[in-house]
Amino acid sequence: MKGSGADAVFYAGYYCDFGLLAKALRNAGFKGQLMSGDGSEDAKYISGAGAAAAEGTLLSCQCSDIQSNPKGASFVSAYNKAFGVAPGAYSAEAYDVTNAIISVMKGLGSNINRGAIASGFATVDYQGLTKQIKFDSTHNLAQQTAFLYQVKNGKITYLGDLTKLV
Repeated sequence: MKGSGADAVFYAGYYCDFGLLAKALRNAGFKGQLMSGDGSEDAKYISGAGAAAAEGTLLSCQCSDIQSNPKGASFVSAYNKAFGVAPGAYSAEAYDVTNAIISVMKGLGSNINRGAIASGFATVDYQGLTKQIKFDSTHNLAQQTAFLYQVKNGKITYLGDLTKLV
């Protein structure tokens, strides 16, 4: 990769392997941008690569940073109290989807069955902590959102919603 003259490397895998790759690339003298997705958005990436090799790495994720979301304070507190750890990457999104399903179930009255839930979920419009859960005519999320993180000073830091970053 270093010999290719590439300005950047995107690794589509998990933190354990990305850490080894980042370390090898930096040891070989690669100076370009390193980037990966949600499988590498884990502090274990930094320890696997080494802080110096990981520094500046960009990580994208469909998961928002609930810790920095003003609407997420009570969720984070309740999660910590219930489980004794901070919420994981997709904890808040899972909470939102679960509540969207519950909202559909509440609208079904006594007719709760798998088919009715699936049918009702196709027309759900639920504003969660992390995003709005609503589908378009092709059954995709009406608004796709991804978030960007960067390793800074040995920690993964939240940069923001990719649709709002310049």
